Amino acid sequence: MLKFLFILIFIIPKFSLAQYHYTGHIIDSVTQEPLAFVSMKIMNTNFGTITDIDGKYSLHSDKPNPKITLSYLGYTSKNTTLQSTTYILATTTLDLSEIVILPSENPAHIIIKNVIAHKKINNPTQIPYFTCNTYNKFWGTSDNKIPIDSLVKGKGMFTINSKCNFVVTDI
Repeated sequence: MLKFLFILIFIIPKFSLAQYHYTGHIIDSVTQEPLAFVSMKIMNTNFGTITDIDGKYSLHSDKPNPKITLSYLGYTSKNTTLQSTTYILATTTLDLSEIVILPSENPAHIIIKNVIAHKKINNPTQIPYFTCNTYNKFWGTSDNKIPIDSLVKGKGMFTINSKCNFVVTDI
């Protein structure tokens, strides 16, 4: 009884599916070089495969010699019957009409012109809700004595260190 169940479950389904195995490779018609990643699809099904890096394929089917579609970018698609063989794909060309591109105004210039045109509207000092706190520091060296008025307008602090460097800080 156990042998009968084993045969019924494991052996009979294998023969009932009767899968066919096809192998081969796909090459270019001019250079005879293998084509990698060619799409192979069995027509009217969701089954298919792609070729490997060497242009080789391996495909299983439940029907003998099904119709397939071979497609590859830059090559003419081919509809044929699947067999364990070598398929040759021919390149295709597509002539495009001429396009003339004329120079126009730089988009950055358009943006800059709009900024300048709206300068008064977007002035932060004209907007009542805009506030800003700044801190500026100026470092420099001088061999001559420079009056603080020439360095700082308004309130400021002027210090000189032992090397005659000075620091001006806005307050």
